[in-house]
Amino acid sequence: MTLHWILFGSRATGSSRIHGHQIHEEFLRQQIDSRLLVAPPQDVQCYDLPWSNPESLAASPFFQPGDTVIFETVRGDRALRFARHLRERGINVCFLECDLYPESQLADLATSLICTSNRLAEELRRRHPQALITMIPDPVEALLDPADLPLRARNETRGLRIAWMGQAAHWSTLAPLREIFREPEFKDFEFTTLSNHSQADLLWSSETALSLLRSSDLLVVPIDNSPQALAKSANRVVQGMALGSVVLAGDLPAYQEVIESGTNGYLCRTPDDWRQALRAVRDVAVRRNLIFRAYQSVSGKFSLPHITREYARTLGLQPATPSKTPPALPPGFRAEQSAEYACWYLAQHRYFEGLRWLGYAFVEERNLRGTRAAWQVFADKCRRKLRSLPFFRSPAP
Repeated sequence: MTLHWILFGSRATGSSRIHGHQIHEEFLRQQIDSRLLVAPPQDVQCYDLPWSNPESLAASPFFQPGDTVIFETVRGDRALRFARHLRERGINVCFLECDLYPESQLADLATSLICTSNRLAEELRRRHPQALITMIPDPVEALLDPADLPLRARNETRGLRIAWMGQAAHWSTLAPLREIFREPEFKDFEFTTLSNHSQADLLWSSETALSLLRSSDLLVVPIDNSPQALAKSANRVVQGMALGSVVLAGDLPAYQEVIESGTNGYLCRTPDDWRQALRAVRDVAVRRNLIFRAYQSVSGKFSLPHITREYARTLGLQPATPSKTPPALPPGFRAEQSAEYACWYLAQHRYFEGLRWLGYAFVEERNLRGTRAAWQVFADKCRRKLRSLPFFRSPAP
């Protein structure tokens, strides 16, 4: 029994990094046969499969009855066709959803659905009442050494370091907090933002995020009340707690399940709640107690080994000795996949990466079928691009 991952993005994409790569690597440590079937390179995001004929792959001996294929957020016509043919062969199909996205037909075909918050699970059950849905939270990416816990509460009452991290789309949630930090009482706080937003203090990367959390006294997580926000997981909050940052967060359902306000963090609903929490955490003893209790509440429940065991139990996976030479994809599929990545980079005017992946596409399989598949992808993309130019458009009648 083999587990195959189809990932939406690379290690630079939160969902793919946290679920696909981390859990895949932990599965291997637990002697569970796990393979990355689609793992896009840096910055590439695959909303659909990179193969024009996924049906022939589903019919190949590469998959065996009893195998499981996880579609992590991926949706599209090719993915739908692939899932349908896998099910016909007795291959388990798992749809992994990390945020509240538009409805997916693939979820209706799946043997099981996994999501990352109870609120999201409720919405998915409403959309797909016949589906078997399991909520498994995100694991922490890093965990503080317990011996370092006493060192995390600096003996300071002023100039505390506050961190915020999030996507550019969430930048507007900072506005109420910025107003508070302009007030004379709170001007001494050192506030650092990390994001892909153009005005952020630090450009987002997973390494920078973890480093910032390790050195910050506080992590603030303001929210909006959109349906998408309400369905989010507690991953940012939990990661802050796991690395010894005192967490002050908005009042989302997933955060309510993790934070007991005043005991292991603070839930803030109004500007006055934020002010009161900021006043309270100036006390070194208060911060020390919050850090210790927060770490206790997340270090086991959200650890990578524990979450991976939840995945194994849900998917019915058992440790086994993986084959030393796992089967290769049928001829042409690796080359076609690389050609799709090449075209993605070229369309973004990232010519160095595009030409590099185009080179992989033509030489990595070293067979005629692979070369033909890569050329077909590249030629089709070029034809579509040319037809879109005004010069090649047919004149209006």
